[in-house]
Amino acid sequence: MEALKLLDEDMIKELIPKVGQRVKFLKEWRPDSVVKNAMASAIVRAFPCLKDPKGTGHGAFYTKGKKNLPAFGWLEDHLRYIRKKEKRLCSWRRLERLETESTSPSDKRQDPPSGTDGEDMSPEELGAMTEWLKHNLEPSTTVTDYMRRTAGQRMRLIREDGKSVGEILQSYPRLLDAGMIEQDFDILRPGHKTSLYQKWETLAPKLVRYAQITSPAWSEALQCQKDVLLYSSDEIKNLAFFLISILFRGRSGRKGACSVVNSLRSFIDVKPDVTSVEQYCQDIEKEDRPQPFILCLGSNQLSPQQSFVIVERRPILQPSLMAAVDYCFKCHYVFDINYQPQCKGAWQFLQSEIYEIDAVHSNTISAFRVWLVNADTGASQTAV
Repeated sequence: MEALKLLDEDMIKELIPKVGQRVKFLKEWRPDSVVKNAMASAIVRAFPCLKDPKGTGHGAFYTKGKKNLPAFGWLEDHLRYIRKKEKRLCSWRRLERLETESTSPSDKRQDPPSGTDGEDMSPEELGAMTEWLKHNLEPSTTVTDYMRRTAGQRMRLIREDGKSVGEILQSYPRLLDAGMIEQDFDILRPGHKTSLYQKWETLAPKLVRYAQITSPAWSEALQCQKDVLLYSSDEIKNLAFFLISILFRGRSGRKGACSVVNSLRSFIDVKPDVTSVEQYCQDIEKEDRPQPFILCLGSNQLSPQQSFVIVERRPILQPSLMAAVDYCFKCHYVFDINYQPQCKGAWQFLQSEIYEIDAVHSNTISAFRVWLVNADTGASQTAV
């Protein structure tokens, strides 16, 4: 605060009771713009040497946010700092209370996110950032920062107000930009951003072995070679994604388990490489084909030439099938979307075994876990 250096000690002592006490007792340190503007104006009236010759004269202390710009100024920065400090203090108190009561927090998919910078901002600031994001693509660092700071508001709109995917994308069109879904997911589930990449290389061969034992007809369903020794490591990893939709099939209404074909198609739809993705998306019927889901193009489904995630009839290109599965799961979680019934089991498997989100009560998944423990135990005994 360079301007405050113009004040001597006596003037500072005079400033504190005039402004500081007024700020101190504001409820939750969240005065509206009228109060903040009045306080800034009072400062420059009491100390004319601080008045800016341009604009309102107190813009350095407080300038109200405009359409594409949040409020700023020393007074605004101070209030924001105090809110963060109060929030950290409340968090410590809450943690101490939980430890005293010997309770442990539980993860719930519907809980709004905590710990985002947006919780320390006023509705005016959040609104200004939201408007700015609607009309700007650059600078990318600002877009990323504003998306992070508005994540809490976005999650409340989805989980508490029940906003649809289309409504959220209309308010936050940058959400489907590279890295934004991943950022929101990381805010919701810290520490699980790379879970699939860390676990799948080890788990995929075990899923293939399990399928050979429990679903020996998988190769006919996928129309591919049964001898897995012919596959590369990348093809094994991709094969495992198709297999989980066979091993953990969903349901089709009241008819029980759906067919293998419907389960596969609902999870990963494979089309020839000459397919027009734009026309494919236009032909999607929302009632018949809920989104998001994965689309692969190519003659070999285990080595697709292109992989997309379809969200609101928009194709989001991914660098690999694994990246598409990871992105599609995170879309489900961020937008709080129910899984398609036909492939619900596959997504539940990823939810519980890979991302470790909530306990999923599924007989087929439980059976695999039991087999996996016994298989690992047998392998370790053999090694001994």
